[in-house]
Amino acid sequence: MKVARRVIFWLFLILLIIAMPLWLSYADFLRIKEIEVIGANTLLASDIKSLAEERLAGKYFFLFPKNNAVLYSKEDIKSSLSKEFTQIDTVELNLNSLNMLEISVEMRKPSALWCRNLDTKLCYFIDNKGLVFEEAGDFSPGVYFIYYGNIEDEVIGALYLSSEEFKNVEAFKAGVRNLSLIPQSISPLSKGSFKLSVSGGDIIFSLRDDITATLSNLASVLADSKLKVVDNQELTVSSIDLRFGNKVILKKGTE
Repeated sequence: MKVARRVIFWLFLILLIIAMPLWLSYADFLRIKEIEVIGANTLLASDIKSLAEERLAGKYFFLFPKNNAVLYSKEDIKSSLSKEFTQIDTVELNLNSLNMLEISVEMRKPSALWCRNLDTKLCYFIDNKGLVFEEAGDFSPGVYFIYYGNIEDEVIGALYLSSEEFKNVEAFKAGVRNLSLIPQSISPLSKGSFKLSVSGGDIIFSLRDDITATLSNLASVLADSKLKVVDNQELTVSSIDLRFGNKVILKKGTE
């Protein structure tokens, strides 16, 4: 009898250990019932909420509900939102209470435009990391700097260049602006080489070269009063080619 009682006791204890977490996972006070989205417009907030609800539906291992405040997968929801909505830069999830999930998003800010070529009318916004994230409307010339080409297939979610290369392009743009020229657009030439269009002409450079040294060579050319390659913030030559070290090639419009 004692043995039987012990067996029954341990079986009861094991069942209790298994049943208690399962019961708690379905407890009403631990279920996420509301979702609040902060930082997005009304339409996007509705879409974000719908996707989050979709990720919270169903069960883990056919047993535990995914909308349990303790068990819900924060990383799964964040990853799904980032993949689905490329205009979102960052996502944060927090429980305001055991029944309410707060989703805070920060939207990507347009830094420039990306266009496939000079003839296309359809362009897209690109952020300060070089990621194309949203179709743009019509803009007057000069409102945004324009990146051309360099993306072949899927546009939304594509990077114009690798992170390091894009930083170097941005550094070169900033350096050119500091030399009192106005960058307008950039286009790829051969592999690693780009054409930066400014008022009056183009500046050709290579990402394979040291950007600081390249800018130094450009500054020397612009400062040379004998060459007179710049006048009133505009180039007086059609192009300045900086891809050959200290040997800078100037091309006049008639050449």
